[in-house]
Amino acid sequence: MGSNGSRVNPAFITAFNNLKTAKMNYNAIKATGNKEQARVAELHFHQAENYFCDQEGILSGGNMTESQAKAAVDSMMSQVHSWYA
Repeated sequence: MGSNGSRVNPAFITAFNNLKTAKMNYNAIKATGNKEQARVAELHFHQAENYFCDQEGILSGGNMTESQAKAAVDSMMSQVHSWYA
């Protein structure tokens, strides 16, 4: 982390947003009962999972305090955990 502060790595935020969108799409398509579309949406969700899990360096130099950046990550991770509960 840089000495000027912290931030959440933009690549992590992008991976999180992609995972969130893929999960929402999967849930919406699954609710329609279309099994083939749901299978494809589930595949896209798992691809987004892989991308999300491969992210390194969640915090980096920026203009937040380290605790603010960690709180932002904790909030995102709480959402992710809720998708697997």
